[in-house]
Amino acid sequence: MPLALVDWSPLSEPDHYFKVHPEQIGPGQTFVYAAQVDEHRTRAAIRPADGPVGPCVPVPGTTLIAGG
Repeated sequence: MPLALVDWSPLSEPDHYFKVHPEQIGPGQTFVYAAQVDEHRTRAAIRPADGPVGPCVPVPGTTLIAGG
């Protein structure tokens, strides 16, 4: 994830959030946000993609995130 793309609130805040900086998304790019949620934790991946992306497709069960 390009560090300039988002600002994250501290995890200690009860209403954790992130702020997207759209000026960091180039022409022809799409903002992509993927999340994995289970009973122990939540993981997220945020990246710009070149060109359009397909629709979101929920995947049941355990899913591994590259590098995670």
